[in-house]
Amino acid sequence: VTVGTVTTGVLIGATGASDAGEVISGHNVIRDDILGGNQENYDALKIGLYTAGAASMALGSMDRTKGAGKAEGIVYKRTNSKTGKEYIGQTKSDARFVQRQLEHARNNPNARYSYKLLDRANPGKELDTLEQRMINKYGGIAREGGLLENGRHQIARKYWDIFGIK
Repeated sequence: VTVGTVTTGVLIGATGASDAGEVISGHNVIRDDILGGNQENYDALKIGLYTAGAASMALGSMDRTKGAGKAEGIVYKRTNSKTGKEYIGQTKSDARFVQRQLEHARNNPNARYSYKLLDRANPGKELDTLEQRMINKYGGIAREGGLLENGRHQIARKYWDIFGIK
């Protein structure tokens, strides 16, 4: 259990209590007092917290099954459930994976994303190579006519032979 997991749990509980308070009194403390009555921001906050909570649970269960010595870096696939468009990304740690999901939600408030952990590798060239392989596997980058929302390659095409990328 990490501090981030506990904090996420506490904040989810706080939004639940705030919702319950609204049912009783008609006043939602978090939405009305902290977020200035902005329902859209309150909804985005809750979605981010629930996403982080789900990711923490998923990562926690993976930690128990992978065992000691696992690679820290993550290559993931983000899918927009409204459009079906996909994006391949990487993070250097489990904690950063949770943060990255929150960033995606904040930067794209009208999108609804799901995430799938594709594989793990050690941060650095190993993680970059794995990400590039997954970008290629899932259809390539958009500006080259590919299927993914990725705007660039993780490793420039001229270096693919050096890293054994096809």
